[in-house]
Amino acid sequence: MQTGLHVKETAKHSTYLHPSSYHPNFIPLGTLKSELIRIRKLCSNEKTFKSAVELILEKARRSDFPNSVIDKAVDMIENWGSEKRIDLLLNNTPKSDSTALVWVSQLPAVIRKEFIKFKRYLPETRKLRVAYQKPDTIQKLVSKPRSLEREVSSSSACGHCKLCGKHGKGISMVDTVSKLKVKIQNKTKTFAITSSLNCKKAGIYVAICTNCDDTYVGQTTTEFRTRLANHRFKWVDGAATNFKNRDETALLDHYRANHSEIYKQWCHQYPKSDKQQHGFDHAFKLVFVDKVGLNLLEQEDIWQTKLKSKINRQKILTPAVTN
Repeated sequence: MQTGLHVKETAKHSTYLHPSSYHPNFIPLGTLKSELIRIRKLCSNEKTFKSAVELILEKARRSDFPNSVIDKAVDMIENWGSEKRIDLLLNNTPKSDSTALVWVSQLPAVIRKEFIKFKRYLPETRKLRVAYQKPDTIQKLVSKPRSLEREVSSSSACGHCKLCGKHGKGISMVDTVSKLKVKIQNKTKTFAITSSLNCKKAGIYVAICTNCDDTYVGQTTTEFRTRLANHRFKWVDGAATNFKNRDETALLDHYRANHSEIYKQWCHQYPKSDKQQHGFDHAFKLVFVDKVGLNLLEQEDIWQTKLKSKINRQKILTPAVTN
């Protein structure tokens, strides 16, 4: 089996980095040396090696490499036979040197001369390398790219669902806040929201009664808007449930028991088809407070305890942790 250099059709007219670029003047020669070393390893016989060398030199001429640079490269490979190929394959130099000190600069190569002065202070085991970086263009200096904004932990409306009032004549039930503020025993308390949540997310939500500030804590693994749609349906057709361990109609029963006059007013003011839209939308404000964690039931219990939720009927007992 014989091996050689293969050039794709799309690369037959390609060029190297032009010598007039900002890069140091030793880059063209270094590029040619690296290419010639590569093809000497690839080509298994002299015929394929010579043809590959011609392709590389032609590409260098096409890239406007100086004749002096091309001549130096040709002189380097003058005695490169099959023995050189074996030597390169067996004694492949490492690509990186962990002992080298690298300094990146946008200044001209003259800095390299100044840097070399410090070489005598370095241990013999350490090497000094200078890497060059293209300086900023005028466009980059004038127009700085906008940095990515950090995600802010908050509860907000998605702007496209019924909870946001985007369907029908409803109003937005979702409060856009970064902290939850509720009244507990006539004192306003503030609780942090640790995630960025909207109607399309899932986790823990708090429904705050707009007439008495009592709270209801719920949890869902589906989207908030899907879970609250179930509460909305119960608001219209839900029969009274006095079971202490059932929460399906807790929001509705709260108004039946504590704000019956308001609830009756909504019932008389709007027909049944509109009652779910107007009554439910005005009855509560929603705040999304926590994303789905490892134990959603435990998260719900913690929030119920912190807020002393009065509307909830189903009490969740978090198991005690013992050693």
